[in-house]
Amino acid sequence: VHGSKFVSFCGGEWNTVHIDDIRSLDYTEMPPISELIGKQIYELFTDKNKESEVCGISTFQTRKLNVCVQSAASKLDDQRGSEDRIFIRIQNLVLLLTENEYTFNFIRTLCARLTNLLKEQYEYSNDPNNDWLLQTANCGEDIQSSGTFRKAINLRINNTITPLLAD
Repeated sequence: VHGSKFVSFCGGEWNTVHIDDIRSLDYTEMPPISELIGKQIYELFTDKNKESEVCGISTFQTRKLNVCVQSAASKLDDQRGSEDRIFIRIQNLVLLLTENEYTFNFIRTLCARLTNLLKEQYEYSNDPNNDWLLQTANCGEDIQSSGTFRKAINLRINNTITPLLAD
């Protein structure tokens, strides 16, 4: 059990921890799982953590957009078949998602539009009890392939956002 203590065969006292507690996930700044309970994915882009917020944009939002936009841009089919063009497209998008005084408006607008698309997708789904967090927890294969529940959640968010950005 997480946080409990036990005595080992060697006689020393040991503490139990979960792997997500000792491995840093700074690359996404994902909120704690307890804050995700009862929320839909679109709410992650509307709720703001005042401590990590700059100009109305959280670090989580910026980093999540950065990861998903790069993935979405790489999925776009370029009719001319130019790999250089795809690289330049991704490079331009990454520059637009770099937090500075000139790009905050772009990031804020992208978050607002993404929130609207995710909310529409949720409202038009046939299942009003659609609990993405519970579905992720119940899918042992996703957790097994991702390694941890937190990584499975992160992957679920990415897999929901990326196709919307690619369209």
